[in-house]
Amino acid sequence: MSSATPAPQPGPPSGSSPPRVASKSDPAARRVLTRWRSLTGGRTVRDAQRRTLVALSGGADSSALLLTLATQPRHIVAAHIVHDMRSPAEAHADRDACAQLCGILGVPFVTHPISVSRVGNIEANARRQRYAALTALARDNGCHFVATGHHAEDQLETLLMRLIRGCGQRGLRGIAPRRPLSDAVSLIRPMLELRRVDAQRLCAACNWAWRIDATNADTARSRSRIRHDLLPLIESIAPGAALRANAAADVAAAAWHVIRCDAAALLRDSGRGPGRWTREPWTAAPRAVVAEAITSIVRSAGGVPRYREAIAATRAIRSRSGEIKRFQFEGCALLVEADAIRVEA
Repeated sequence: MSSATPAPQPGPPSGSSPPRVASKSDPAARRVLTRWRSLTGGRTVRDAQRRTLVALSGGADSSALLLTLATQPRHIVAAHIVHDMRSPAEAHADRDACAQLCGILGVPFVTHPISVSRVGNIEANARRQRYAALTALARDNGCHFVATGHHAEDQLETLLMRLIRGCGQRGLRGIAPRRPLSDAVSLIRPMLELRRVDAQRLCAACNWAWRIDATNADTARSRSRIRHDLLPLIESIAPGAALRANAAADVAAAAWHVIRCDAAALLRDSGRGPGRWTREPWTAAPRAVVAEAITSIVRSAGGVPRYREAIAATRAIRSRSGEIKRFQFEGCALLVEADAIRVEA
């Protein structure tokens, strides 16, 4: 799966001092290291047990993460995914720059190419294939964690996109600080409490000229347009909004955990056999709990839950109407009957 790329001999970038690891006295670097240790087991785990694959694109965010975690070089591996959404020359230039940085820092470097499917949502396809490749690289290199450089502005962008599309409590959790990628590998995001300017400042302090992906400036993409047009306006109105949005996402995640537990109890207590539930307890349950239970049913049936359909089904269930209604999801259907709820794959 992986192909190790020999790191070039260390050498300074043209016209400047060579890159160096972040100073542990830097407040931003200290925060990243603290979060890395917290997300990888806390005080009960030795650093040797935190072996982490750092997803390195070459941009400011992932570079800042690597420059900080490179203070623990024995416990990290850097990985660069080469995809075919840009010209080979651009993609290979980024790969080679990442390899050079890792060679200078003394960090092991691995890379893997992916060919992104053009069927459906290309960005979603690229993200899914990228994480699959990172998971395999982590496994191959003895890493239980994959770290990405997502920061507070990424969190705000995600929340805004979900609000615009429509989302429930699940969506308001935003980007999770930690989530499983497989049974043995977890994804962690130690930089969510930092801003983009913190990442850029760390890179500058470490003498690293980060790479710039021209596709990020394409405002035909929703996320790029939010990043370039909306976020500066929000920041001008409410400075520090990104950090507050990240804190709000943490609160939403805690609330969603309660909702998820209540939804699981509702499903368990009202079950009448495979794919069938008694409707009566659902009519009195909070709307958010019912919507989460529907989402769980649809996922379990192999379907794709959509917010709009889930909310429509929630209204029908709680209406106490005896009319039979059918809600079609991608991959399955939910039937609301007078006294029962059924799912058909």
